[in-house]
Amino acid sequence: MPELRNPIVLGVKTQEAAQALSVERMLQRTGQNTGNILFSAATSSLFDNGIDTDYALPNPWVAKRGDCIVIAAANWLNNHADFGHIADKLEATNLPIIALGLGAQSSLDKQMPKLKPGTQRLISLLAERSPLISARGTFSCEVLEQYGAKNAVPTGCPSLLMQGETAPKFRTRDSSAALQPGEISLHSTRHHFHKAANPFYTYLYQQALLNRHDLLLQSELADFYYTMGRLNNPEIKEKAASLLSEVYQATPYKLGTYLRQHGHVYFSLETWLEYCRTKAFFLGTRIHGTIAAVLAGTPSLLIAHDSRTVEMSEAMAIPYMRKDEIDMDAPLRAEEYYERALDHDFEAAYRRYWEGFRDFFERCGLQTNLYGTKTPETV
Repeated sequence: MPELRNPIVLGVKTQEAAQALSVERMLQRTGQNTGNILFSAATSSLFDNGIDTDYALPNPWVAKRGDCIVIAAANWLNNHADFGHIADKLEATNLPIIALGLGAQSSLDKQMPKLKPGTQRLISLLAERSPLISARGTFSCEVLEQYGAKNAVPTGCPSLLMQGETAPKFRTRDSSAALQPGEISLHSTRHHFHKAANPFYTYLYQQALLNRHDLLLQSELADFYYTMGRLNNPEIKEKAASLLSEVYQATPYKLGTYLRQHGHVYFSLETWLEYCRTKAFFLGTRIHGTIAAVLAGTPSLLIAHDSRTVEMSEAMAIPYMRKDEIDMDAPLRAEEYYERALDHDFEAAYRRYWEGFRDFFERCGLQTNLYGTKTPETV
């Protein structure tokens, strides 16, 4: 019988009304990446009696209503970020802590990340107060064990649990004609006002512009301003134009027109999924951009570019290919990759993913609304 029934659920909280905020503030509220909306929403949806809050933790009165803390975690095991501020908050409580989807970020050759002191302190706390740690894959488990947490199990990220117990199934097109450029949405990886960290990411942005595909954005703040038509600040406009002209290899006028017509960014899960249903194919490097399309039933293929995306794809039955399979000196072969996505079989791997999470929650003694999870009514 589950012992924990009233979790305090930590994650990002966004609403469509956030449109009244500045673009920068809107992105901050998502944790600097709109992809965080998916796993936060998925985590929150698991608990009928959950108390939702952000990563700042609730006031003491609210905290007294919970019997544990559930964290919608992400790829926090990396060389750069220090999560000491979250460790500080958690240390001030005496509640059990259950992290969902904690992941490591490293290169494809899986180099062990050098974690910051605050992140190491968070891991020590999870090792001490967590029945089990839900990790995004086997490599993440290895990293956690290296830093002293031997209670991690590879579950993947909870985002796909919103699919339900039945495995995803891709929608097929009515027409046998070739995919049209406007039916395809690409996504790539950049952050804020930074250049792409890898030439491959730049290649995808340029292919999207060249072929007039849609472009799904998650953390590219400079692109947001053009896509959302928020260019009334001359300083921001000049800064964005300078960067994006280099990224897309296009004039500010051309890229501005393109992004207004084909750029898409969402701060609401509902509108994001609605958009996914209007397209025939999603392709790119964003794991949660891919998962959103899967949830919408739209064929999609992830281009795995680091250890995180490989292990999550394998743990969650996500169709993927490695970035070194794509020739950057040639046009993007979207039709070929579309057919590859359609060949993906979700059934067996998704069943393992679903049952893996169900087993995880039962072993933690945490009551959820997953079908088949033991509850006081069914025991």
